[in-house]
Amino acid sequence: MKQEDFEEYVKYLQNKKFVTSRRPSAIIGNFYMLVTIVIMSICIIIYVNYVVPSQDIGKNKKENVKKINNH
Repeated sequence: MKQEDFEEYVKYLQNKKFVTSRRPSAIIGNFYMLVTIVIMSICIIIYVNYVVPSQDIGKNKKENVKKINNH
């Protein structure tokens, strides 16, 4: 191999982008992480929109009952 050919080959290797496939376990791990984030987001939205307001309504009912009983 000539020196010039070797230099060209080295430049080719330096500029070449290595394409490797991702490990299947990393892909599955990322998928489960995404699913977990989506499920947790849905749970938080449901909790904030339905559970907390119903607890507030329950507190208001108890306070109203106490006011009625005290009068």
